[in-house]
Amino acid sequence: MRNQLIDPTRKAIVLARVSTKEQVDNYSWQSQLTDLTALARQDGFIDVEVHKEAGFSGENLEKRPVLQRVLAEIRLGNVAALYIANWSRASRGEDLQDGLTIRQACRERGVLIRTPEPRFRTLKIEYRE
Repeated sequence: MRNQLIDPTRKAIVLARVSTKEQVDNYSWQSQLTDLTALARQDGFIDVEVHKEAGFSGENLEKRPVLQRVLAEIRLGNVAALYIANWSRASRGEDLQDGLTIRQACRERGVLIRTPEPRFRTLKIEYRE
């Protein structure tokens, strides 16, 4: 089912990140690649570009050349959606500035940040007497 919020005429980027060699060698790595690419295709993207980032902590944007390349592509306006397994794969909570930098770049170019995690919904509850 195609997601109506995205523009499939621009590309999707899958960012798969693992911090340790053990994660590279186990299911975590391949699972991210498979699941996120499938989600992008399900959303209607034909052009899905995969970026693999291994061995870098999510705590410091300056030391993550793969993420810097992804942000450059976003800033050029070539990207419609960024697929990540969960927010901690993009930025650790300890560094709010890096997370804000990523979100701001996406917001400025209309890039949807997409994860397979369910979203929280708020329900409006009406009380009747």
